[in-house]
Amino acid sequence: TTTTTTTSTTTTSTTVSTSTVTTTTSTTTTSTTTSTSATTTTSTSTSTSTTRTVFGSEEALSSVMRINCGSDQDTLDMYGQTWSADVHYLGGSTYQISTLDIGGNYSSVWASERTAARKEDVVEYRIPVAGGRYRVRLLLAELFDGATNVGDRLFDIEVNGAIVAREFDAVAEYGWRVGGVESFDTIVASGDELVIKTLRVSKAPKLNGIELLAVLEDTTTASTTV
Repeated sequence: TTTTTTTSTTTTSTTVSTSTVTTTTSTTTTSTTTSTSATTTTSTSTSTSTTRTVFGSEEALSSVMRINCGSDQDTLDMYGQTWSADVHYLGGSTYQISTLDIGGNYSSVWASERTAARKEDVVEYRIPVAGGRYRVRLLLAELFDGATNVGDRLFDIEVNGAIVAREFDAVAEYGWRVGGVESFDTIVASGDELVIKTLRVSKAPKLNGIELLAVLEDTTTASTTV
């Protein structure tokens, strides 16, 4: 009796372009009695080169900075992670409610915000970073009593010059005084800064929190055309 077992490796490739993200995974295993083959292909179209979650898994990320927008002191989330007092912003004003009025893992962050001042149309952050790939996680929640309905507050979100969300509506996405997180990946040139903006469409634009994560180069293969 002769038994032969052959096992092949798994190859994952990821390609990112300005309009399309395609991920293909192929796994093949052959044994004495069983042979299986599986191939999964997922395609997502995006309008810009700054897109959601395309540079690697969560394990491929390293924390760079967490900013509690609109807060004048460092705070802890329920995971024990520190969010710094508000820094790296240009202009704007602040607004805050009690953490008891908004639940969730990041209630201490969602409960404060930096919003555009009355005559301003933008909330802007310029964060100095080394060149490389980054994941930008924006914490957003509608706190204001005068914007409880869908469509009351709309704004565009821009990351490094690319509009990544148009007419964003936190109430439509999550509900009133319910927090959510939007994630986008981007590339920063060497010696540059990462620029995040929210731009007025209807009512003043705003931001509640910014979490910046570096994408580790040696854990994934990606090519990007900007």
